[in-house]
Amino acid sequence: MTHDEIKYYTNLFLNTPKENSIKSDYGKLFIIAGSKNYPFAGLISEQAAYIASPGYISFLTNDFNKSVYYNRCQLTTTFINCEYTNDSYNIEQSLDSILKYDSILFGNGLNDDEANLNTLDKLITNYKGNLIIDATGIYLLKKVNKEILKSHACHIILTPHLKECDDLLNVNLKNQRDAFLYLKEVMLFSKQYNIDLLIKGSSSLIVTPDEYIFNKHSNTSLSKAGTGDFLAGLLAGFLSYSDKMYVGKIKVIDYVDTLLHDTATILEKKKLIRSINVFDIKDYIETLKE
Repeated sequence: MTHDEIKYYTNLFLNTPKENSIKSDYGKLFIIAGSKNYPFAGLISEQAAYIASPGYISFLTNDFNKSVYYNRCQLTTTFINCEYTNDSYNIEQSLDSILKYDSILFGNGLNDDEANLNTLDKLITNYKGNLIIDATGIYLLKKVNKEILKSHACHIILTPHLKECDDLLNVNLKNQRDAFLYLKEVMLFSKQYNIDLLIKGSSSLIVTPDEYIFNKHSNTSLSKAGTGDFLAGLLAGFLSYSDKMYVGKIKVIDYVDTLLHDTATILEKKKLIRSINVFDIKDYIETLKE
């Protein structure tokens, strides 16, 4: 994606003139993330999602993570409480409310266990919006019944890094550090299950059942914890209302991926590369709104 295209989509999403707007015009994002070991993963995603400025952002909460989210999230965030087993989620009683959201982000910092697998299974079976699955969610996806996966009604987008992609596809390519090497296997997987994928690495491979985009990047500053949570949240935020802008899904994925990497490139020219973090990136992207 060119620099002019990045500016075009940034202005389209963030400065779209719309008279008599209401909150729902700009989408609703729901985040299912976090555990006792990784309590802040969902917060990083939320901070990124706020760049996209959806109308609503909500968290799934329970007793173990309320204090983390209540004390640190944006003041406009809303919550749906649920039952839980240990520090895993059970959405049975809250399912009807959750299904009303335009996008759901699932997986960041979750436990890899039966309770969260059941939650993912219910989403795939019942949801019809954009389901962005990242981190632990990708490992849980391998355990979902494949017949259920083939018949899903939602738009599923996976955002694995190379190791997660190896595990998902049962290959061993991550040591070669080249996302493009996954093209054949990823395209087969995408067509078989009607799923879009963004393979994250020093370069990025975006695959849908019908096409692919390979973005050549080189950003050492992004190779650190939290970057994947940030990217997933940024993507989930923009996807929450991209349908209302009549923007194709692969264009949104390409835009978000390029925006993140191009911002990192700009910052790498200004400061010590390894000192850059996702909040530096957030602050810089915010200036594009000006």
